[in-house]
Amino acid sequence: MDKIISDLEELNVGEIRINESLQYHSTMKVGGVVKALIIPKDKESIIKIINKLDSEEQKYYILGKGSNTIFPDGKLDVFIIKISNTLEYLGVSGTEIKVGAGFGMAKLSKTLSKQGLKGLEFAGGIPATVGGAIFMNAGAHLSEIGNVVKSVTVIENGQLKTYLKNECDFSY
Repeated sequence: MDKIISDLEELNVGEIRINESLQYHSTMKVGGVVKALIIPKDKESIIKIINKLDSEEQKYYILGKGSNTIFPDGKLDVFIIKISNTLEYLGVSGTEIKVGAGFGMAKLSKTLSKQGLKGLEFAGGIPATVGGAIFMNAGAHLSEIGNVVKSVTVIENGQLKTYLKNECDFSY
């Protein structure tokens, strides 16, 4: 593991916290200690981190803001890649929205509403990030995120890949 950490440090991918307690990264304030929690400095760093961990056959999870996430106690043999700060961006052009996976759903709903845009009112109370909401097709008040998504860009096999809404197979 020390070699993997030093390799990641050489790649200059962001902040690496060794033996980090997950209680500080969950709204439930519970959880054990992970090998390392990595806070990437940019989107390219996320790709580098994933490629490195995949090549070393290391187990990892992507974490947003940790809302409604309960981690087990004890020493956890995994890496956590925390993207909430790295991928917290929003771009609005007319009615087209480009938003990062780390952006909070409630914040997004409120921000867009203030700009006079409709469609995400249902998300006002959802504590997830956009990435988590898309992953689980979060919904409320008879609507869901899959109804308002045009496309989703993901990291797949070490590269960015975009899927159109009809390719995402949203279900609830």
